Formats: sequence, C-alpha cells, structure tokens
Amino acid sequence: FRFADYEGFLEENSAEISEFRETQQAAFREERRRWEEAGISMDSPAEETPEADEIVIPDGCHTLDSPVTGSVWKLQVEVGMRVASGESVMILEAMKMEIALETDTEIEIIEILTMEGSNVKAGQALAIAKALTS
Repeated sequence: FRFADYEGFLEENSAEISEFRETQQAAFREERRRWEEAGISMDSPAEETPEADEIVIPDGCHTLDSPVTGSVWKLQVEVGMRVASGESVMILEAMKMEIALETDTEIEIIEILTMEGSNVKAGQALAIAKALTS
C-alpha cells in the first residue's frame, strides 16, 4: 500500500465519490423520513419504565444519557477516572453503527450504570459524572 497512490486514486475519482456520497445521503434522508412516518426514530426518547433501583444522583453530579436505543459495545472509562472534554466515555452500537458517547466538559466518573453488551434505550442514564470545570 502506498499512500500517494491512494491519494491519487481519490483525486482521480473525486467526482464519482462525491456523486456517490450525495446519493447515499439522499437515500439515508429518505429512509429516516419513512421511519418518522412510521413512528420509528433513532432520536425518540426512551419509554417511561419504572426502574427496580432508583438512581441517586449526588449533589453536583449529572448523568450521561444514551443518545440512541442500542447496546453498549465498549466501556472506555472506570469509576474515578477523569475524562477530558471531547473524549469518549463509551461506545454504543445502534443499527450496525458505532456511536461514541463523548463529554462536552472535563468530568470525573462517579458511577457506571451499565456494562458492555447491555441493551439501552434513548435517554437512559448510563453513568454518573461530576463536572471538574464550570
């Protein structure tokens, strides 16, 4: 494999690649429209379900919630770890896509409420964290 050859290939085929990406995105938008018409959406909130153990959130802490319904593919943190802004806490899998759950501020992980392989719903609390910066 030569990177220069690869870059040349990309440049040579840039018009076809762009056309393919536009077609792909249009098809995806159309598929999402059909899902929404059918009442299905990756962005829909989690169903209200009573939890066996109620989550207690300590003062000054917040939850990190799942943005999608899917499963936890990989935990990338442990309790007590500090996570910088923009870093991934865990990777979720939904519809064969990997979705990184990233933090938008520096945090410390207080508690992990899930484990690898668990199914999760959109909006479900996955971890408790404490902000380290304001």
